[in-house]
Amino acid sequence: MITTRDPENMKTILSTKWGHYRLGPVRGDLVSTLFGKNLFTHDGRAWKNSRSLTRPQFYRSQITDADLFEKHTRELCLKIYIGGDGWSSNVTLSPLFHNPTLDVASEFLFGYSVHTQNPANRSQIPKGQKVALPDLDVVRKSFDDASEFIAQLTPFGKWHRLMWSPRYNWNVKRVRELGDFFVDLALSRKPHVADSNENGKQHYYLLEGMSKITQDPLVLNQEARGLLFAARSTTATLMTWVSYYLSRQPETYAKLRAALQKSVGLDHTAPLDVLILRSCNYLQNCLLEGVRLGTPTPVIAREAVQDTMLPRGGGEDGNAATFIAKGTLVTLNLFALHHRVDLYGDDVEEFKPERWEKRERDWEMSAFGGGPRACIGRKYLRLDIEFNDR
Repeated sequence: MITTRDPENMKTILSTKWGHYRLGPVRGDLVSTLFGKNLFTHDGRAWKNSRSLTRPQFYRSQITDADLFEKHTRELCLKIYIGGDGWSSNVTLSPLFHNPTLDVASEFLFGYSVHTQNPANRSQIPKGQKVALPDLDVVRKSFDDASEFIAQLTPFGKWHRLMWSPRYNWNVKRVRELGDFFVDLALSRKPHVADSNENGKQHYYLLEGMSKITQDPLVLNQEARGLLFAARSTTATLMTWVSYYLSRQPETYAKLRAALQKSVGLDHTAPLDVLILRSCNYLQNCLLEGVRLGTPTPVIAREAVQDTMLPRGGGEDGNAATFIAKGTLVTLNLFALHHRVDLYGDDVEEFKPERWEKRERDWEMSAFGGGPRACIGRKYLRLDIEFNDR
């Protein structure tokens, strides 16, 4: 196995020579037991099919619907007590962040929000629906426990099945039940792939669009739960990191607040525009710095499917090309890349949004991968965090 934190090697593996590699046994075999065979675990032609099925969900028109993000953000704000002085009491934000991200993701992907923050707001399930909505507390706990178990098994590579757990199988079944609910919901509805929100904007829903191509419940379930939990976990993690650093740096928080007030205004009852949020450069810089320091996916791996070369890693100084034999597992340590002193300076461990004011976003920032398999939901993720951290 070879490990790299070199941006040129990242570019080669993920972009210029991405066809020389596949996901490898851990993600393709181990992770798929939880997420299923889908966009995140497929290789080759199967991956291309999954990509074509899910891409319409992330078209620009889909992820600029501010109303969707705004209403669930307001629900989150209601969960935080604000005193007479205008400040909140001590609050643990991380558990709270996992609720709006699941609410937004379920409505964005399937047209039905599970409303974990306020179950009274759930829409009535259509007649003909056979699968009931499972206990979401159980589903969330099962997913978190199963994810932790996968993390523990990952270092064992292809030998991970020697440490299998009946409890893990139980947790996976609970997660699948939520996928079953959304699949049954999509198949029970009157067939259509676009719906209108209260402002008349058209929206494409993943499972309803996919059901025009296949009605195989297993295929639909696997694609559904892969995207749902990826959106929920990654977004909540980044929201937590950004909030963590802002709470410890009052001067940075004050600067961000002033920048948002200048861009958005002080009228908190007015609807927000996505383009206005995107135009707030200091907000974008705070998000980039949170991504850099937190790196929600710290390590990714690829397995060479042929003999190939990497541009760095060879020679006495490590700057010469190096040979990669077919079957070699190469791990890309994104966390280590984002914490390199020679790339980011002696203040590399500091939360410093200002570092992005004149810095180009190249392969030294690889949190969302790159090339053909770059994170398909990276723009959605940024928008969700923008609304919740404003």
